[in-house]
Amino acid sequence: MKRILSVLLAAILLLSVPACVAAEEERETLWSSDFSYAVLEDGTVEITWWSGKETSLEIPSELDGKKVTRIGDGAFKGKDSLTAVTIPDGVTSIGDFAFEFCVSLTAVTIPDSVSEMGSNPFRHCDELTNFNISPAHPYFAAIDGVLYEKTTKKLVCYPYAFAATKFIIPQGIAAIGDYAFYSCKTLTAITIPDSVTSIGNYAFQSCYSLAAVTIPDGVTSIGKSAFSECSSLTAVTIPDSVSEMGANPFMYCEKLTNINVSLTHPYFATIDGVLYEKATKKLVCYPSAFTATEFAIPQGIAVIGDDAFYYCEGLTAVTIPDSVTSIGDYAFLNCFNLTTMTIPDSVTSIGDYAFSFCSSLTAVTIPDSVTSIGNSAFYGCNSLTTVTIPDSVTSIGDETFYDCKSLTAVTIPDSVTSIGDKAYCGCISLTAVTIPDSVTSIGDKAYCGCRSLTAVTIPNSVTSIGDGAFFGCRSLTAVTIPDGVTSIGNSAFFGCRSLTAVTIPDGVTSIGYSAFYGCESLTAVTIPESVTSIGNSAFSDCENLTLTVPHDSYAEAYCKENSLRYIYPDTYDWLYN
Repeated sequence: MKRILSVLLAAILLLSVPACVAAEEERETLWSSDFSYAVLEDGTVEITWWSGKETSLEIPSELDGKKVTRIGDGAFKGKDSLTAVTIPDGVTSIGDFAFEFCVSLTAVTIPDSVSEMGSNPFRHCDELTNFNISPAHPYFAAIDGVLYEKTTKKLVCYPYAFAATKFIIPQGIAAIGDYAFYSCKTLTAITIPDSVTSIGNYAFQSCYSLAAVTIPDGVTSIGKSAFSECSSLTAVTIPDSVSEMGANPFMYCEKLTNINVSLTHPYFATIDGVLYEKATKKLVCYPSAFTATEFAIPQGIAVIGDDAFYYCEGLTAVTIPDSVTSIGDYAFLNCFNLTTMTIPDSVTSIGDYAFSFCSSLTAVTIPDSVTSIGNSAFYGCNSLTTVTIPDSVTSIGDETFYDCKSLTAVTIPDSVTSIGDKAYCGCISLTAVTIPDSVTSIGDKAYCGCRSLTAVTIPNSVTSIGDGAFFGCRSLTAVTIPDGVTSIGNSAFFGCRSLTAVTIPDGVTSIGYSAFYGCESLTAVTIPESVTSIGNSAFSDCENLTLTVPHDSYAEAYCKENSLRYIYPDTYDWLYN
């Protein structure tokens, strides 16, 4: 059951990541047959996606007369029909996870032109056992089926398909790459030579059978989540040479109770089995195997690191001292039994997903010292009933209180200027919301699915209402849209079946598609002259609705085109004259 929850969480997190995370400008996507591609600055192209179904594929060396030089991140991800791939001469770069989850792929040919690879391009290729690489390849080599980069002496990929229980990394290898041994479930022991200086991010993640690993003297860095979900690992020794660690390298190691660190270690220390970084006074890892119900963080600790208490489901209470100034991303994620949390007034920031899925958490006090609350900070805290946001906070991030099913009331202070996408989405017990006049924007799906919400006050300061902002708020009866709003987003009030009255101000120029779809109690709406765009189905399934529109206006033409009932503002003037 825990493993299923972990997989579901991974899926949710992946879905919450924007489709394009690269810092570079968004590029135009072009198509040639089954390949989508982007043109690079030098006029060559990068394959960004393949939509084909072939089992054996020779990737073309040119697309529309342009030379193919790069295979992009995830370009062939999840293509489960593929059994063999030949990469053409001329390709110089293979991106992160380029062939991830190609579960039928057994062989891949890598030409001599390939000079760089991103994070394990062949992660989770269940049947891959054969890298075809020439002995004279200038940049990469395969030894006993394991892929290495020559210049950096890095182990890039130990194939997921291998069934061996033990593996000895060759002497001379200097680095274990990101995700290099990802989910190699049969491995029980790995020997790391003293030539290795770095262990990459997620290098051994989900090696469920790995029970023994010795980190040699000489290793200086251990990456983020390097041994996460190694559920058979019981003990690990960190040598004095390690000076740098990414976020909790031992996250959710269910049996790990012993992290051995020398008393004279210059960089790290353990106190009662908990791992700390000395220079930053950071709590790095509270082992999830611990069964204690309460824990007091020592006075003097300044930072609760990313993932520090991840999946510590035994904990019901954690005491945070007033020396702590920041709570990291995912710090208490999946602490299902944590019931109360008092955040001291020394804390200034709460990270993304910091308390996500703390499903027993009923109340949180956020002090005035906090200036930022991360995205999804309380996502899925479905027992949380009340929360007070202090005046020091200026924005409520995306999905901050997403799916907090028991949340009945929220006080938003005057300091807040924006409410993020899905900030309160799925808060099914929330009955009323007062948005202060400091807020200028309400994000997409901000209150989506708040089915008990009966009233909302939108101040004049708001200039935009996002797509789906009040989608499915089926108890909402009336909304006044303030004068400053110029656009009403797509599906903004979709399915608000109790909505009887809406006032649209003169400044609105566009009403998105399905904006009021299914508002079956809505009887009258006046559309001002300023509206020049109305999306498809904006008023569909509003069976009792009659629109009031200006003579010869865009709104009138829209009503005629979509067979909607309408009248003019002066239609009944004759009755009163």
